[in-house]
Amino acid sequence: MKRWTSFPLWALLIQTAAMLHAGEFVTNWGGLLTAAADADGDGDLDSVLVDQETGLVSVGILNANGALAFRRPAAAGLPGVTGMAVGRLLSGTQDTLALASPLGNRLQVVDLTQDDLRPMLPVFSMAGPRWLAALPIPGGLSGLDSLALAAAFDGVSLKFTRQLVN
Repeated sequence: MKRWTSFPLWALLIQTAAMLHAGEFVTNWGGLLTAAADADGDGDLDSVLVDQETGLVSVGILNANGALAFRRPAAAGLPGVTGMAVGRLLSGTQDTLALASPLGNRLQVVDLTQDDLRPMLPVFSMAGPRWLAALPIPGGLSGLDSLALAAAFDGVSLKFTRQLVN
């Protein structure tokens, strides 16, 4: 990973994100996408970091002492990441990571509970996905977020939402 110097800012981020839904807050720190998420399902906000160039994902789990214990970085299988979302996409009790890459022409979903962070299905192939967000849209399954996507195809932006679980 490229930058770890902004670690003190994570304390502020986690306090701020505690007032928001965890899936609503993603920040770009010059090549490093960051978000607060409940990665382990314990109700505490943890930290998710994604290197945009390599697609390496690091998860920092908030321990009982209030410090973040980072797992070893793992490849998400998607280099050139331009979009990231965390939210209750697959489970109502913990957050899931979704990454978009126009170079890979796909959206990758990653289960944050696993120590090795293996990419999991579903993997969506699409032309140039660039942006995504986890949103609690009414009308879907109770407790689960929908995924809003924007893709560039021949200069035209296509936007749609879908829930990952039927």
